[in-house]
Amino acid sequence: MFWDLLLYGAIIPGCATGCFALIFAQWSRAAGHETTSAAAAVGGGFAVAFAAYFGMDGLLAPQSWQWIFWASAAAIPIGFFRGRLSQFSVLVVYCAVAAMLLLLPMIAKLVPHELATQQVWLWSAWLAVSFAVLTLLFELSARSYSARVLAPVWVVYAAGLAGLFFELASARLGQMGGFVAAAFGALMVLSWLQPQRAWLKGGSVVFILVFGQLAANAYFFGYDVQGLPLILAALPAALLAAAAHWEWFPKSKPLAAIAGLILLVLLPLALAFWVAMANVEVDPYAVPY
Repeated sequence: MFWDLLLYGAIIPGCATGCFALIFAQWSRAAGHETTSAAAAVGGGFAVAFAAYFGMDGLLAPQSWQWIFWASAAAIPIGFFRGRLSQFSVLVVYCAVAAMLLLLPMIAKLVPHELATQQVWLWSAWLAVSFAVLTLLFELSARSYSARVLAPVWVVYAAGLAGLFFELASARLGQMGGFVAAAFGALMVLSWLQPQRAWLKGGSVVFILVFGQLAANAYFFGYDVQGLPLILAALPAALLAAAAHWEWFPKSKPLAAIAGLILLVLLPLALAFWVAMANVEVDPYAVPY
């Protein structure tokens, strides 16, 4: 069991993401421009890990949780964006549109009887706007800090979110969150080996698309799941962006900056865990519809 988790949950997504990142880095050097390759690398690594662990059966007629595979796949084209297409506004709009298209069928699959069609549209639109705002905040932090400083923080954040989704809903959702943590772990290693490259550029979109889908699954599938833990878990996005403008924050010392940013991530996550454990009683091994 442990070795399976290590292989499928860490080694496969990490190695696949690293390979994709290096391929895009080589391509961008040959083309003479910087790309938003983190989205494609992590999206590709997640898709490979998903296919290896869960298989490909049913993806053309997905159940609710299988839409998360398509969320990762939707981030892959961003790796080819360059110039004006790599600007904040384009990434934010792309995330909102992709989220809307993915959330509509997923929410309808999760709650086919509880929500009317109009409510499904409203929920999807509200969540798509929320994802766009979170993408903007994440991309601001990605372009404010060096990758070697921010990558460890995103790894910790992703791992914490994976644990939260395990607590709120199911082991399956937690496992998929682990794929993201392992994928960004590969970018963390690359960022320390080649600190001059912007390894996280564009990674905000795949982070938000995948974890946003996981959050929607946890909320609509989990028994009596309240929105408060999920709102608290989203706070680090705003804190990381705000910290870039705090004059007293130790930006010049990488280890101090990493420690400070990780603390900003862990405090809201710890509170989210406390709220989840105090108010939610779920079967962590339940399987979504």
